[in-house]
Parts: sequence; C-alpha cells; structure tokens
Amino acid sequence: MNLVSVSQQEIEDRLIDYFSSHFGDDPSVLTPATNIPKTYNINTLGWAAFADALSKLPWMVKLHVRLAQKEMVTVPQIQQLANLIVRKLQHVVAVPTIASEVLTLDSLMKAHEFMEAKVAQKIRGTSPKKAKACQGQEIGRDLKARSGGSMKNLCAALFAAMMLFPVDAVAKPVACKYTGPAGAPANQSEWHVFLLHKNSPVFQNYDVDCDGKLGADEVATYTGDEDAKVASALHSVERHAAEGHPIRVTADGETVPVVIGKNDPEKDPCAPGWRYLLRDSFEDVSIFTCPKAAKDAKGAQFDWSRDKVSDNDVWSAKGVAALGYSVALDPPSDPFAPYVVGYAFAPSISFNRVVNTLVSQKSKNIDVLSFAATSELALGNVLGGTQYVRFRPALNTTFNGDPRSWSATAEWQPYWITDGISVSVPNGLGPFTWELDPIARLIYSEKLGDVSSPLFQDDDSSLRVGGVLALTVKPKQNDLLVPKWLQPASFFTTF
Repeated sequence: MNLVSVSQQEIEDRLIDYFSSHFGDDPSVLTPATNIPKTYNINTLGWAAFADALSKLPWMVKLHVRLAQKEMVTVPQIQQLANLIVRKLQHVVAVPTIASEVLTLDSLMKAHEFMEAKVAQKIRGTSPKKAKACQGQEIGRDLKARSGGSMKNLCAALFAAMMLFPVDAVAKPVACKYTGPAGAPANQSEWHVFLLHKNSPVFQNYDVDCDGKLGADEVATYTGDEDAKVASALHSVERHAAEGHPIRVTADGETVPVVIGKNDPEKDPCAPGWRYLLRDSFEDVSIFTCPKAAKDAKGAQFDWSRDKVSDNDVWSAKGVAALGYSVALDPPSDPFAPYVVGYAFAPSISFNRVVNTLVSQKSKNIDVLSFAATSELALGNVLGGTQYVRFRPALNTTFNGDPRSWSATAEWQPYWITDGISVSVPNGLGPFTWELDPIARLIYSEKLGDVSSPLFQDDDSSLRVGGVLALTVKPKQNDLLVPKWLQPASFFTTF
C-alpha cells in the first residue's frame, strides 16, 4: 500500500502560504506564532467563517479534515490551528495497493494535480503540453523512487490512505503514593519528594519513580517533550533562513518576527449556553461573540437625589435586563454542504424611569418600559458563504402597562471569503487591511397609544427598507509591515 506522512510543520507551511497569499503579504512576515485575526484585524464572526474556507482547500479535502466555526475562536495562532488540524487527522486509514510506500503530502498533492491535468487533456483530446510533461516527469521521478519504479504504484498513490503522525502526548502529573495517614508524607524523605512535586512542574510531570531525582530516562523524556514544543519555532527559523529572510534577535532577546507559539487552544471566552445580563444598555447576544465582562461593562443605574432648596426628590432607574442563549453546531463532513452554523436569542426588558416629586418638574419625568427579543441564525455554505439573519421585535409601554408603540427589525449580513474581494472580512492592501460590511435592514414600526415621535408625524405606522454599508481601513498589526505608532490608527465611514 502507499501511505502519506503529514507533519504539523507541513500544515503550518501551507497555512502560512494561504494566509500570506490571501492578504497579499510575503510569507516571511508570518510564523507559526502569528495571531492571524489580530494581525489582519479580523473580527470573531469573520475568523469563524474561515473554518469553511479552509475546509474547502484541496489539501484539506484530501486529508478529510473538517473545521467547525465554533472552534476557530480558540485557535488564533497558525501553530494552534495546525495542531487542531493534526488532532483531527485519522491516524491510519489503509487501502491495499501493490506496494507499501510512504509519500509526503506535497508529493500526493502534486501527483493529484498532474493526474487531474492529464484527465482534462485526455477529455479534450489533446496531447499534454511540454510544461505539463516536464512537471509529470519530475513528479514521476519522485514517486518512482518511492514506489520501486512501478507506474501502477504511481496511480495508486493518488488513492492511497494516510498514515499520519499522532500528536505528542502532554505529560501528565505523577501521582506519588506516600505512607503516612490518609496518604500524606510520613517522613522527611517523603516530604522532600512531596514538596519538590508541589513546587516544580518538572518534577511533578517527570519524576515518575517518585524518588526526588531525575534519572537518565526521565531527563530524556523531559528533553523530548521540550524539543517538541519548539519544533514549529525551529522549523520556522530554518524556513526563513532558506528563503533569505533570517530571524533577527533584538538586544532584549526577542525574535523578530516572533517564532515561539503554542499548540494548546485558547479557552473559549464565550462558551455557548445561557447568560444573564444587567447592563446600562443592551448588547447583542450573538453565536460567537459575547457581551463585555461585568468588570468592563457599565451596569444599570439606580439613583435618588434630593434638592432641599426646591424641596424636590428625583428617583431614577435606567438599564436593561436580558437572558441570552446561544449554541454553535457541528458542521457536516462534506465541506461544501449547506448547514446551520448556530443560533442565538435573548429576551430582554429595558427601563428608563425618572420621577420628580415636585409638581412643577413633572415635565421632566421619563416613563419607558420596553420588552424585546433578539434572535440570530447563521447558515453556512449558503450563497457562497456564511449568512447571518437577525430578527428583533420590541414593544414599548409605560410602567403602568399602557402600550405606546411596537416595532420589528430584520437584518441580513453576508460573510464571503474569496480569492478576490471578501465581504465582511478584511482584504489586504499593502500594509493595510480594508473591510466592506453590508447589512440589509427592514424596520416596521406602529403607533399604539399617545406617543410623540417624528416617526409617526405623518402616519401611525412606518416602514423603512434599506441598507448600511460600512468601510473600515486599518494598518496590519505586524511590526515588519507597519511601525507600532501607526498600528492603532483606523479609518471608518458608513453610508
């Protein structure tokens, strides 16, 4: 049989080539440690949409790896994303062929491209062009050397299964057994081991015989695990050197660009589920984004003040209470099939009440109590991308329950990632990114009671249909492309 070997470093190289090409940069400005959404100013929904775009790449299809949009928020670095892909690979899927050989992923993809060209030319009834013939000879020599010169093995390689290197296991803490009461250390020697393990992650993970010393085998295991952690960084250094862009080291010991990343995914900052909010104003509850943390948000306001000169008390309350729920679903195995990415909804009550006890100040009173609900549905692989549909009904009343008006708002926002111009996702423009965000919106409002508003000046109902088009231009967040003093700048306009 023919087998294909895939390393994390190969996948990192392909991801670097993809993102550098997509945003118009030289691959040398990216490393496995590069945080792609931060570098290219990609918001959470845009980064999530890249799951579908990446899953459709030819080499991803060949590896039978399907990324989920809900996973992207936890893997912003190229190295983290590559590690996620490796973890999704099937370790061994065997298909019998004439010989058993191991090919690289590059060889498999080149052979596949060549055979596709041959088939297309055969259908057209034309002979292969010299360029393709040369390419075929080059690939043929590579594969023949690996398959014993058999042309049957060359063709079989295109349908070969994949033997993929499993991910290195993370060292687990050692559980030492002590002889004291309830498993506690019983003597000075055991206390020495206990405290070493308590204080040092190295001893905790690698002193497997619990003797308080690291033997040769334990040191070798530790060294191997540490080597694995910097394998991607070392590969990046070698790649940059080979391409004539060696990694620089600053006076304070930092590399430019940064090469040391991490494999482990980030903690999801906004895990799906229920969220209760009490805020100064409403924040949309979305599938992949979450409201600000309580310590960063402005809370609801409840005030009382007294003016002794005019003998007036002022009571006020302003805020919104909401209960939000969101869920992100797993995608189908077919990266081209339409599916429901996820959904979210949040019923809410907003209030704005000001009461003056002095009769002459009654005109300054405010009496608004609104009931609303926000919902969002995301559809993947529909109309060439991810489509977000949102609906928000609202009923405005007084605190006495008297209805004033009601409204319904519907929105549609597309996310398209293409090789040309992407929509709702940044595009590269030299050292800058530019993003075009279109939103189609329909708003219907109807008067129910005594309410003075310019909206109902001519009629008791109002229907507004239109769109919002926003353009955002920002510098790329990369020290090799843009000086630090310019990176916080931004330009935004809306129509």
